[in-house]
Amino acid sequence: MSDGFFDALWQSPEEKLALRGGLKGRLAGEFCLLQAQVDALMQQLDQYAPDPVRSTALDILVEMKKSLAVVERLADHAAKLALGRTAAQYRRAPADAMCDLIGYLQAFAACANEELAASRSKMRVEAPQGTGSFWVAADEALLDDLLANLISNAAANGATRVALHCTQQKHFVYEDDSRGPEDWAADLLRDGRVDQRIVEGGFVGLLIVRMAFESLGWGLIWPEQPQGGGLRLEFCPVVEELEKTTPPVILLEDDTIKRYIREQRLHRALQRELVATLGQ
Repeated sequence: MSDGFFDALWQSPEEKLALRGGLKGRLAGEFCLLQAQVDALMQQLDQYAPDPVRSTALDILVEMKKSLAVVERLADHAAKLALGRTAAQYRRAPADAMCDLIGYLQAFAACANEELAASRSKMRVEAPQGTGSFWVAADEALLDDLLANLISNAAANGATRVALHCTQQKHFVYEDDSRGPEDWAADLLRDGRVDQRIVEGGFVGLLIVRMAFESLGWGLIWPEQPQGGGLRLEFCPVVEELEKTTPPVILLEDDTIKRYIREQRLHRALQRELVATLGQ
């Protein structure tokens, strides 16, 4: 097949979005069906199977559910990587794709701590305190990808604390007290260099992180890493262009529904990552 065929196939962002949405929808539907079938089988075994069979079979099904969560996460990541969460597609977000980063981080931390507690993890996420706004050009779905993967990576690497904050220089800082990044992970986050170990091991979480902040058009400052472990990342959000234009119009309206939708979306993103990572 010639390159021209693929150029024609991927000719518009709308088609890419539709195809990705269709693939993700099919994957989500199949995994939902599998989970429901496993749950139904567990109920039947629990009610009708004799003791030796019930105990052994239920243990196997519990492990199956954990494996399904891992495979679902990998499938979701593969769909994003294969079908167009590309930097070219999302760079220079439209004027209406704006986000109050402080408010978003506060909501993210609250949802993350609920999910971590439900997963029996001792790790907790700290967010900016107080009021105030920090408006950036950002697609919140990409922020979900960025932070949910960093959080699950921190949990998998023994972190007990994650701190999210914004600086006076209008940068966004992520910090954790994990064991710190391996060389291949540092190379990927800092330089975008994909090591063979990422390919062979399927370590796509940090690849999603790199893709997400590139797609947002954000820069990354790689500061000196903490002594004795830990990860520190300093991002440079897109704020300058917004400040040169007319400030956003803030409507005085009840945002209860908007906040509810955001929280439900965050919970789903975090559950997918943490269930696969922590096995709860």
